[in-house]
Amino acid sequence: MKTTIQITGQIGGNHRLLSAILSAYLATSYGDGMFYSKHVEFQTRKDAFKALSVAWHKLIADEPEFKHGISYSPKWMLHYDASKASISERHR
Repeated sequence: MKTTIQITGQIGGNHRLLSAILSAYLATSYGDGMFYSKHVEFQTRKDAFKALSVAWHKLIADEPEFKHGISYSPKWMLHYDASKASISERHR
């Protein structure tokens, strides 16, 4: 089932989350939404879960001093500063 990760929040944090999520190389497409939001589409839920996990590890590795500003809920959501990446399923 196609799964989308929605990224909302501040401009800088949204770009940082998008970059980290795309580093997993699992996305089929991505684009812009309203008010600087982003969306990334995956073929399966498993790919989306893996992308969030990879993004979390990348953010922690790139900015260890900012650990308090990054939180991760497996298979659900990733927060970076004031931005949020959350999973939503698309039924087609």
